[in-house]
Amino acid sequence: IRKNYVEEVVQKILRESPDLIVLTGDIADGDLSKYGDDALPLKRLGDTGKAWLVPGNHDYYCNWPSWKKHFSSLGIRILENQFVKMENFLLGGVTDPAARLYGESYGPNP
Repeated sequence: IRKNYVEEVVQKILRESPDLIVLTGDIADGDLSKYGDDALPLKRLGDTGKAWLVPGNHDYYCNWPSWKKHFSSLGIRILENQFVKMENFLLGGVTDPAARLYGESYGPNP
């Protein structure tokens, strides 16, 4: 998915004025050096303070540590085996089992 498409999706999301934005994994699917700029429109979601990401298996396949830094630099908060208390509910993210297969010391901890 290239930058123009990501920008279109971001615009559609922001037009809805969401209370919460959750990216549910498989956002990265390639090398950061090749595709990192295509993700830059996601900064507009991060700038809202409402964007969260739970990585999926493809995120781990594609050098998650570098993508994690990139997404964080865009203001997107990451949930890995964590939860946050929201106003009326808990938002949680369980790490994908692929994490251990790709060098992370942790896996799912439901």
